[in-house]
Amino acid sequence: MISIDAQPELFVKPWRDPVVDRYGFEAHSEYVERFWAPLIGPSSLFLLRFLASQLNDAPDGFVLPCARTAQYLGMSDKTGPGDVFPRTLNRLCQFRIAHEMDGALFVRQKIASLHPKQVVRLAQPLQQLHQDYLQQRMVDLGKATEPLSRDLVGQERAS
Repeated sequence: MISIDAQPELFVKPWRDPVVDRYGFEAHSEYVERFWAPLIGPSSLFLLRFLASQLNDAPDGFVLPCARTAQYLGMSDKTGPGDVFPRTLNRLCQFRIAHEMDGALFVRQKIASLHPKQVVRLAQPLQQLHQDYLQQRMVDLGKATEPLSRDLVGQERAS
């Protein structure tokens, strides 16, 4: 749990993960909005997108003024443990979209696809839509890597 009541500012850094960074979904993507939002809630989604945008502008990290950011996002500027902004930050941590370490808040700019245990928490129509979405994504990724696969097979035959 993040304790920001004693910290008026947090240093935010990118959470690097080579697999999620390669295959994950941008924080501003349709996937995150459609499938993650029902799980993390609209405030957490809005905060995630804000943090991801800030990290795009400051890839080495930035100082986040907590009360001012909460006001900017339309939340109460109170930063005690039971207040909206800390709960929203903690929700991102609960879903492994952010984590606190060594006095910094690490935030993903790309988000992994939902785990099957998370998918079953979606409304039934969204569960089917999620399955269809990922199947189409696999087809699209296969098409994107097809030229690479042909090049690799050609290299193996030449050896």
